[in-house]
Amino acid sequence: MESFCQTMKVMPGATPSRVLVVDDDSQYRALVVRILEGLGLEVDQAPDGLAALEQYSQGRRQDEGYDLVLLDLSLPVMDGRECLRRLLEMDKKARVLITSGHDPRYSFAAGEQDLAAGFLQKPFDLKEFLAMVQNLLTKPL
Repeated sequence: MESFCQTMKVMPGATPSRVLVVDDDSQYRALVVRILEGLGLEVDQAPDGLAALEQYSQGRRQDEGYDLVLLDLSLPVMDGRECLRRLLEMDKKARVLITSGHDPRYSFAAGEQDLAAGFLQKPFDLKEFLAMVQNLLTKPL
C-alpha cells in the first residue's frame, strides 16, 4: 500500500485530482473522504443524488470538474441509477464508480452496466478500493 500512496500523492505544483463522494451514510462518507484526502486528492461530498448533481454542475461551471465520482445506489431524493444517468447526460466523460451494499452489477440491466466506470461492493477491501481509484484516476479518457 505504501507504493500506491506514493503513486497517488500529488506532486508539488501539480493539480490534485478531484473526487465527489456520494453516499447517504455520513460515517461511510467521512471515512472515504479521509482516506482520499490522505492521498492528497481534493474531495467533496454529497448526501443524495440531487445534491451530487448540483455539486457536479457547479464544479463544471467553475471549470473545476470532477475526475471521479463515487456513487452509492441507495440514496434518498434521487437514487444512484437516476443520478448516474443524469451525470452522464451532463458530462459524457464522467467517471463514476458505483458502490453498494449489494453487488451493484446486479442492479443494472446488461446495457446499463457499461454506463459506470466500475463497480465496488461495500464493505470493500481497502487495497481493492485504492487500486480501483488509482486505475480510474490514471487511465486516459
